[in-house]
Order: sequence, then structure tokens, then C-alpha cells
Amino acid sequence: MVAHPLGVCSECGHFAWSGFQIDQPCSERYGGTRCKGTNSAAAHFKFRECPTCGGTGNKCLRCLGHRLIAEKL
Repeated sequence: MVAHPLGVCSECGHFAWSGFQIDQPCSERYGGTRCKGTNSAAAHFKFRECPTCGGTGNKCLRCLGHRLIAEKL
């Protein structure tokens, strides 16, 4: 079983694995520019196995290797 992240960015969907990241700006950078999203608590999301890679995370561009995708409740 894969551990669930504690938060998800409101813009890019990047996972936050630390409780200190909740309600904080996303730390991801795209093309040298920081994401403008905020990490929301995981309680607002449902997590499921990535259908693209079958939960393996192997070179998957959808789940970025995390084996999970988040869906807003």
C-alpha cells in the first residue's frame, strides 16, 4: 500500500508530504518560475491508483512516479 500525501497543490497537483507544507505556497518550479498554487489538506481529496501506469509509477508522466493521482472531493 502506498502512503498518502498530506496535501495537494491547488494549481499543479504536486503532492505535499509534510504537514508543515499545508496552507503554504507550492514549492514546485516550472521553467524557472515558481508555481502560484497553495497546498491544500489531503482531506479534501480522494486518492486512487494511477490508471496510466497501473500504480507502478514507472516513467509515468501523469503521476510523476508517485503511483497515485488526487481527485478533488
